[in-house]
Amino acid sequence: MEKELGRSIFSTNLATSIVSTSVGALFFCLTTQRCLFLMRSNRQRNTWGLVGGKQEPGETTLETLHREFGEELGSVPVYHKLIPIETYTSDDQAFRYLTYVCLVDREFVPQLNHEHHGYCWIQMGHWPRPLHPGLWHTVKFQEIQSKIHTLTQLFS
Repeated sequence: MEKELGRSIFSTNLATSIVSTSVGALFFCLTTQRCLFLMRSNRQRNTWGLVGGKQEPGETTLETLHREFGEELGSVPVYHKLIPIETYTSDDQAFRYLTYVCLVDREFVPQLNHEHHGYCWIQMGHWPRPLHPGLWHTVKFQEIQSKIHTLTQLFS
């Protein structure tokens, strides 16, 4: 009886491990002070989101980001720095979303794939709407805006 109770308590207290990780990057142009958003075509159609996607088994975060850049932008843009700015973990600990800022010198025209049908470069603080629902929940825009401001001072 004690062993069963002990196992039962132990097993219910185990934290669920991360089942799925996704990554996204907010491209920020140092010269224009604007951010890139993409208009989604598939799931969550007609909402604005970041460049990114699901991490495949065996991939590093950087490999995932570069793969997603190539798929969604047509190539990996030349960037100064890729900086982690936020990690969102779901309440059940099964999903994690890593958000990065990717600093670029110039705005570029992405060669969009089937996942997106539009893009825009937007001034910080004037976020496009409607935003992808997950983006509203994972990104604390005031904090990120403050972090980006600090970063741009370092790279300007």
